[in-house]
Amino acid sequence: MNKKNDILLKKWSVFSILSLCTPFITLIIFMSYIFGLITWPKQVLIVNITSWPGLLLIGIIFGVIARFKKNDKTGLIGIILNTIVLLIPIIYFVIGTLVWGP
Repeated sequence: MNKKNDILLKKWSVFSILSLCTPFITLIIFMSYIFGLITWPKQVLIVNITSWPGLLLIGIIFGVIARFKKNDKTGLIGIILNTIVLLIPIIYFVIGTLVWGP
């Protein structure tokens, strides 16, 4: 391997990449739910909604591992993105319930 690939491998660890991928995957699922891009059966939608927090918590754990193992900035960015995306659906459903009722 050349030096450029070695630098990239050191900078982007597997945990950092996974930590950065989880919020984007979750956002794609959430935006398709919001805008109705994909029509899902109700059972699949319930499984997707209940899997968001677990997926994002795994992303936060991967970010913490990357941050403390390698002192990686991408791990910190992953932690922040996962935390923000974890709060978006919760805020959306709470505000929706308060505005439109249960």
